[in-house]
Amino acid sequence: MRFLFICFFLIAQTSFSQTKELRAYASASTELSGKLFNTQTGKFLSEEEIQKLKAETPNFRYEPVYDVAGKVEKYLFNPADPQKVVRRNPALQPKVGELFPEFVFQTVKGKEVTPASLKGKWTLLYFKNSLSTLHQAQFDQLVSDLSEASKEAEIEAIAIFSYDEPIETLLENRPIDGVKNGNGFFHRFHLTSMPTVFLINPTGQIEAKFEGTAPIEFKRYLEK
Repeated sequence: MRFLFICFFLIAQTSFSQTKELRAYASASTELSGKLFNTQTGKFLSEEEIQKLKAETPNFRYEPVYDVAGKVEKYLFNPADPQKVVRRNPALQPKVGELFPEFVFQTVKGKEVTPASLKGKWTLLYFKNSLSTLHQAQFDQLVSDLSEASKEAEIEAIAIFSYDEPIETLLENRPIDGVKNGNGFFHRFHLTSMPTVFLINPTGQIEAKFEGTAPIEFKRYLEK
């Protein structure tokens, strides 16, 4: 009897743990009203049309389009292929030699940052999806190199994270600002490798791009 009770307790604990995990990663349904755009008709779907679509095609898919502030501008829906899975396309990422696309960052240190506000200085944008997968040795080396580089050149560094995480602690007393809840920027710039780092020169052009967890050798570009 005692053995059966222990088995029941362990099964219950496992079930509870799994339920908690599922809840932790659950998200509210997307608000589509006024934002679901029919690519065939060139018009937004009405609330009535959205409800009908949900009833007839419960697992339909749509592509988010983000504005310069990383917020959803609209969702693109193609009735001819309602189940199409839309993936980020690395070929559409910002490229070395081009001007970096427009953006508006609201940083955790209370600043609004735009390409216009960064003109005339070097800019380093460090895109990382989550603190939980941060390569600490690489990041610490980057911070050290930024401190050294700032003695010779005017450089602004911003780390952009996808989620609402306590990045303030990570950036405290370090020469780097941060943006959280920035998932829209990752989609907008089609970033697929973490981290992805862009070095932007004082004219706004992308001078270099770095991917992966190798050391970010940006300082040599500042000497040009």
